Amino acid sequence: MISAVAELYKLHPQTLRLYERVGLLKPSRRTATRGSTRPDLERLEVIITLARDMGVNLAGLKSF
Repeated sequence: MISAVAELYKLHPQTLRLYERVGLLKPSRRTATRGSTRPDLERLEVIITLARDMGVNLAGLKSF
């Protein structure tokens, strides 16, 4: 699932894993796989906008 989301948003899968590790994303967990709900994807879109378009770094994103 993470590879599909990464491809959809043109991110490296490790970027998504980093966002999870630092607590920016908390995707739903169903059994042993990740799940992405609409709120998860909406939050990711905000994070991407802040990072790509506005130049907010990881420290700034963590305060979000």
